Amino acid sequence: MGRGEALGPRCRPDHGWTGLNLWEFAVEAYARPGVEAALIELQDRHGQSVPFLLWAAGMRPTTRQACEDAAEAAHSWEQAVIGPLRMARRALKSPLPGGVLRQPELRDQAKRLELKAERALIDALSVIGAPGDGPVLRALALAAAAWGRPPPPDRLAALAALLG
Repeated sequence: MGRGEALGPRCRPDHGWTGLNLWEFAVEAYARPGVEAALIELQDRHGQSVPFLLWAAGMRPTTRQACEDAAEAAHSWEQAVIGPLRMARRALKSPLPGGVLRQPELRDQAKRLELKAERALIDALSVIGAPGDGPVLRALALAAAAWGRPPPPDRLAALAALLG
């Protein structure tokens, strides 16, 4: 996650992020101790989407329909753009035969593109549904179910506790 110009709606004051837009919320949340590791575990072990879960944590949707609408939009972008960029970035960690290419530079470029794609997704999702006021755990559970293959409830509860 990275910083950039403001996009998306301002998060509600009762979420503890007064004055922040959804991307800024995602960046701040991701930087909290333990959040990155929890999100990466949910992504790598349980097939969840980091930007989609951050959308849910920031927007706190209260209906299954809002989560399903957002999941439908996010799935295609995740599969077509974010997933391939993530795979390329991770592949660039491994040494190439003969060391012909400068992998750190390519990896940095892939990482920047991946972050831009995640930001574009969060921006697109920010217009789906109105911000809710329910508990973050409920929003994460609704989102994870809408995404498919929901993770164990204790993993979502751990993330919700880290997010506050």
